[in-house]
Amino acid sequence: MQLIKSNKYYQFIIWSLIISAILLTNEYFSLEEVFKNGAADGKVYFSISQYAPGIAENLIGHKAWRFFYPYLIGVINKTINFDIFLFYQLSVILIIFNIIYILNNKFFSQKFFENFIFICCIIFNPYFFRYFISLPLLINDLIFIYGTIYLVFFLKKNKFKHLIIAVIIVSFARQEAIFILITILLCKIIYRRQSLFDYKQILILSVISGIIFYINTYYSMNSSSLKFVDAYSDGGRIGILNFTYSFTEFVKFLFYFIFPFSLIIILITFNYKKIIKNFKSKFKEEKIVFILILSALFLAPAILAGPEISGKNILRLTNLPMILIVYFTSLLTKEIKINHIFVFIFFGAIFILLQHPKYSQSNLFNFLTN
Repeated sequence: MQLIKSNKYYQFIIWSLIISAILLTNEYFSLEEVFKNGAADGKVYFSISQYAPGIAENLIGHKAWRFFYPYLIGVINKTINFDIFLFYQLSVILIIFNIIYILNNKFFSQKFFENFIFICCIIFNPYFFRYFISLPLLINDLIFIYGTIYLVFFLKKNKFKHLIIAVIIVSFARQEAIFILITILLCKIIYRRQSLFDYKQILILSVISGIIFYINTYYSMNSSSLKFVDAYSDGGRIGILNFTYSFTEFVKFLFYFIFPFSLIIILITFNYKKIIKNFKSKFKEEKIVFILILSALFLAPAILAGPEISGKNILRLTNLPMILIVYFTSLLTKEIKINHIFVFIFFGAIFILLQHPKYSQSNLFNFLTN
């Protein structure tokens, strides 16, 4: 009876029911369907896994740069003689479980219901839980997001080991990892002796980043006949300034950018007075500035590429700083204003967002894909 009454027991039951409901109602695509339904990058990652422990050939340079985790999956699969695609699926599910487990351990708030709401803002983003289960080949993005958890651990506990772990994890996942070092340097310039970071730490992180980036570049240069020529070449990195898109395309692009933040926007709307007040008193704190700069830099490449290059892809790229943004929101709200209206709108939005026309088995919004 004591076990049943415990907080942890009820939390386990709640999350078990939620996760089971999503897993049972999710779409599970075949390998070819994954490629057709939003995981074009996955062709490169899957090829890397197939060729491991050798080096794949004729890959797109900037995607081959992110070789490490697909390569590791390939090596493990060759060792244990397991299906590669199934291993991707199981790995994604286990990583998501681990993310939920870590976040549920009072990551944002000491109060379970408040913490639960913050977690919901992340995992019920329509391009997080269902998305990665349906498109497991995009595991690099998920691992990058997982790595940002350790950035928050560093900000909460100020333990350098967490920052090292974060840098290692994200540096093997995506090129945006370089923005962590850039943000640290900017914070050191701004706060000088009062900074969270010292020169020794910056040197260590620079060496770690340099080594990992060299390894990634080595694989990329040896697996790609195209080197780094891709859609971002010839001004594609700042495609938003080309102005070759229509106003309608730009409006859609803005909508795609904002949509994944729907739950956070609802949370902010009900707590905006408190958030504004706390932001005014905290905006000079280094951890606040660190999160703002780093989140902006993580989002910048997708935004600057514009409607023609990023397009709908920005829906998943907004995930990269999601944990940082939710943590930032939790710092400014402290205690969430919860009433019946908030609960109805917030959880009603979750129900709607889970009825994804492509990645869930629901037929509610199928007309959107026609």
